[in-house]
Amino acid sequence: NPSAFYADNGEVDTEKVTSHLTAMFGTGQHTPAASPPRSWGQYSVSTPAGSRPGEAGKAAAARRFGTTS
Repeated sequence: NPSAFYADNGEVDTEKVTSHLTAMFGTGQHTPAASPPRSWGQYSVSTPAGSRPGEAGKAAAARRFGTTS
């Protein structure tokens, strides 16, 4: 019932909304700011220093098929 969240003057009562949402979802847990960045795969920002695009693929192909001279 949306009218349960209005004060007598017709404005939204933030305390009522906050208490209702806290009862539904809890206080929430925030992840720590020092958590390591996630690796999202290809073209991610966290590539090793000094590597260029394609070097990892060339190295994997060299391990799999050997190098040709």
